[in-house]
Amino acid sequence: MSTTRPNRTSSNVQERLISAAFDLFMHHDYNKVTTRQLAETANTSLSSISYYFGDKQTLYNEMVRQQFSDIESALKSSFTENGGLDFELLMMSYHEAHRNNPHFPAFFTRILAFKDGPGYLLLAKILDHKREVLGKMIASSQSHHGMREDVDLDVLRIIMMSLSVFPYLIRDVIHTGKQTDADDIFMTDIALCAGELLNTCLYKN
Repeated sequence: MSTTRPNRTSSNVQERLISAAFDLFMHHDYNKVTTRQLAETANTSLSSISYYFGDKQTLYNEMVRQQFSDIESALKSSFTENGGLDFELLMMSYHEAHRNNPHFPAFFTRILAFKDGPGYLLLAKILDHKREVLGKMIASSQSHHGMREDVDLDVLRIIMMSLSVFPYLIRDVIHTGKQTDADDIFMTDIALCAGELLNTCLYKN
């Protein structure tokens, strides 16, 4: 692969390939998606996959990393050295990420469903990295901003994933029923409530 900084055209081709990878792998098993299908969906040549990514697996990996990049950005933007980790801001940032990418929760669970799939180990590495980032934020918030000392990092991250992913998985089912209008206002209220609950529970009053 060339080490030359990609120009506007090459960047656009890479973006189209990553977008095509998300669309195809979202609906089809990894082994059933061909490089020809990826190239055709991205409206580019077959050789561009080799040029920009090397092979299908590398393209897939880059697509998965990009899908999780907004989630990590949301986490980092919710922490400041002066204020610590603001869970209300975090949950609202997650909500915005889901609103911009409504298929992400389903994609996340699709990876989880295939333990032998190509994304399973990569997801584990991504979550391990996110754990390290969150751990530093928790330690700082405990030392300087009054977060409880008994907060368990692993318990907290599972709770955070539950509060930030499951509501968006169940949304369509709730909306299809006759009791609740799961519109954007409703989802915003859930995010706000989740953030308030975490702030109240985890910080000393």
